[in-house]
Amino acid sequence: MYGVYILNKIFDGSWNDEEGNISHEIIDFALTDSGKYYVYNVPYGCCPDWIHINGDERDNKETHETDYLFLTSESHGGKFFINYRIKLLKKMHRFSYYRTPDKRPDVAKEMERVYDRNNIFYGGKKISEILDTDTPLVTFEASYIEAPTEPIEVCFSEYNYQRNKGYLKEDAHPNDFKRLQKQIEEKSWTKVGLNPINGNFEDRYNKKTFLDLIFKTESEENYTNMLFSVLSQPGMIESFCRKFAPNRKLQNEKEFKVFREHGVVGGRMDICAESGDQRIVIENKLFSGLNGIKKDATAQLSTYYGWGLEKGRTPLCFLTVPDFRLASSNANRLGDIERDIQNYDPDMCDKYIIVTYSQIREFIKSNIDLIDKEYEYYRYLEDISEAFGNYAYPSKAEYVQSLFQKKIKEN
Repeated sequence: MYGVYILNKIFDGSWNDEEGNISHEIIDFALTDSGKYYVYNVPYGCCPDWIHINGDERDNKETHETDYLFLTSESHGGKFFINYRIKLLKKMHRFSYYRTPDKRPDVAKEMERVYDRNNIFYGGKKISEILDTDTPLVTFEASYIEAPTEPIEVCFSEYNYQRNKGYLKEDAHPNDFKRLQKQIEEKSWTKVGLNPINGNFEDRYNKKTFLDLIFKTESEENYTNMLFSVLSQPGMIESFCRKFAPNRKLQNEKEFKVFREHGVVGGRMDICAESGDQRIVIENKLFSGLNGIKKDATAQLSTYYGWGLEKGRTPLCFLTVPDFRLASSNANRLGDIERDIQNYDPDMCDKYIIVTYSQIREFIKSNIDLIDKEYEYYRYLEDISEAFGNYAYPSKAEYVQSLFQKKIKEN
């Protein structure tokens, strides 16, 4: 029997960034109410019938064996990171995903029996009540989840790992298999704490704002518009620069005019400002990545930096992002936005200052006294600051888990 590595890219893709959608693999980071641990294999909760879980009962169709499922970052330029590994115990079912609708109700009905038989409840709710889908919501029973104490960067030479799932076979891609096996064996691993979901969960990052009322908490444009409105007030763009770029020279203070969606060759800047002899660039990224990443083309950040240089002075450039895009649960590993800059626009690593949403919240709160009370949105400033603070989760897993918790409370 040959070996195989199951690779899952987690919390990846535009589907996860739409209002109300929750990545099903969030159960990879939580225990059920009974203390059992289950795992979801992306994208449809199924396991190929040729994969055997070491220690489980053997099926005649199973030709490849594995011990672990690996959770990875997105793949960029053929490179990605191993973020976690999960020790698998057994398959929970042997269903396949049926793209034709007529088969799905039967699978959903059979999976309900699996959930009931194994008491798969989170916070008192059956998992099928929390995540509304006709695909199986558990794939494996597992023992534990671990994270490497140091980053594991992987680059395959034979296997093309593009989609959100991958199966690296020992016989089909022996060189990549052996290389990954060596990397995994050479690293130290530490257990990740897993606790049962609490149905009475209180999310310290999520304070209700007017964005919740109009169901716009996940609109990148809204956060750009709010930041632009605040920074357009007299003295605020200068205060922003002094706060977050204290070691960079700001010319002609309080003479900057602020613009929104300013077009340049090759793109449109979210927010920018200019005085007589200096320019400021602020690019906001809620979930989106860097734009303009094409072979032999100037990347987005470089394009905007070049616009800033046209005044003859060094521009001040900022990238505003949720906290979980800057930091990860492992302090030695770059966040996804940092990694994108390093991989696709490395010359901009020291040109752009990254400002997190929690820092924006504190900036607005500490500078309210500078804003004229006649400002037309003055009464919304508390909501605006808290809206940014609601994305202060230190990791994407914690952010998605909060969505999972809120869904339990709503049902």
